Amino acid sequence: MNDSSKNTLEKIKESKIKPKPRWQFHLEQFGIWAFATLSVIIGAKAFAVIIFRLVNNDWEVRKHLGRSLLDHTLLTLPYLWIMVMALFVLLAYYNARHTKKGYRYSVYGIVIGTVLASLFLGGALYSTGFGYEIDFLFSENLPGYQNVMPNRGEFWSQPAAGFLSGEVISQKGLDLLLRSFDGEIWIVNISDTDIPDFVSISTGSLIRVIGEMHERKEEFMAKEIFPWSAGPNGLFGPPRPPHILMRFNPCL
Repeated sequence: MNDSSKNTLEKIKESKIKPKPRWQFHLEQFGIWAFATLSVIIGAKAFAVIIFRLVNNDWEVRKHLGRSLLDHTLLTLPYLWIMVMALFVLLAYYNARHTKKGYRYSVYGIVIGTVLASLFLGGALYSTGFGYEIDFLFSENLPGYQNVMPNRGEFWSQPAAGFLSGEVISQKGLDLLLRSFDGEIWIVNISDTDIPDFVSISTGSLIRVIGEMHERKEEFMAKEIFPWSAGPNGLFGPPRPPHILMRFNPCL
């Protein structure tokens, strides 16, 4: 035994250090793995919201606002959820690194594996409508959430600027009766409107309308119509009640 080993043993004896019981070691390892798994799951949930937000990022209005693709993207990215995902991916990496065999794997291997797990699970959650549900839950119950996320409801409640949204109450010929998200009733004329084939307008549909106000009050001439939301539980699912981000509130 060399001098270094002897010194180490002497220090252990002097400090009266005792090895951890096996049950304690296994419990700690279980806790580390559990927290790493939980971090991946939370990161995946954040990614599901990111996808939902990106899909419903109002890309159609970019040309009407004179924005470049880059400008529109930078102005509307869900930075809050991107930071949440990054944080929990790092936490998952940290915990995976401190497992019993974590030292055997490279930093890049753990990071890439963690990110891929979050992306795959997040995509699966989004496909079930989970991204919408999380966004809805936070907007309804977390004060201030709507202040840090792009407020679609407020943006689409600017008829004077050419943007209107709401629920279709009825249709008579080429006129839609629309209840906007701020409670106003509008007559929306669709006689000269570009309506994509995938858009189905029926009673209860939630829609976005690009156009201009008519000289007569509360009448809107529609140029383009889009569904309120796209993706799971949106364009390809049943109508959902608009949450707080989808309702214009002058107090926000």
